Amino acid sequence: MASVNTSLKLGLASCFNSEDFTDLIIKCGQHQFKVHKVIVCPQSDFLNGLCNSDMKESVEGVIKLDHDDPFVLQAMLHWMYKSTYDDDHGNNPSRCSAIVFNVQVYAIADKYNVSELKDLALASFTAQAEDHWDEAEFTQALRLIHDDDKFPQHDTAMAEAARAQLRVHAGDLMESEEFMSMIDQVGGIASQVLSAMYSDIDSVKNVKKYKCGNCSRIIRMDCVQVKTQGYCYHCGSNLSWANCEQK
Repeated sequence: MASVNTSLKLGLASCFNSEDFTDLIIKCGQHQFKVHKVIVCPQSDFLNGLCNSDMKESVEGVIKLDHDDPFVLQAMLHWMYKSTYDDDHGNNPSRCSAIVFNVQVYAIADKYNVSELKDLALASFTAQAEDHWDEAEFTQALRLIHDDDKFPQHDTAMAEAARAQLRVHAGDLMESEEFMSMIDQVGGIASQVLSAMYSDIDSVKNVKKYKCGNCSRIIRMDCVQVKTQGYCYHCGSNLSWANCEQK
């Protein structure tokens, strides 16, 4: 016989995608989700604020979130009912990778102040980053994490999880054309990424020191990792080691 707690969870889960007793519609582009205020509002300060006000959304029972990705929004609502979400997001025709999808879920959870969902998305991302750091999807996730328009830059937890992998796999990642292209293209990321990569470089034997010709700061590089060209991890400038003053 199912416990009361289990029965309650099953009952809440069964309400997802059911129109029975719904009292709120959340619209996102061409998509709409009929939900229950008693379930979604206690889990989001944003939704709770709209529904407990004299604003149009509260009076009409319709909230428009047209700037969000409908499949990421659906994942958030799915979690509110079932305490989980599918990062394979099978209903999404764009089929972005699971690791990128978890970054997107983290961002929307931050936007609508759903802290427990952020914890789950971060844990999922961290586990996937450990297994897939050498795949293109990890680089795509890094691009998104450092996109000011798509990811909350005030929150550094996911960036720190990504940097943990950068520290471990710096040498291998520097061999990836896509990774190096990402550093070239994404403004402001070079110094953050390379600083994370070489944060523990003082503990490495046979360290060579160079003076950056652009910012004049000292760069410490393991002689094994020094190649013909590289980057200053302070200012992000492209460098030719032959033209740098060795200290």
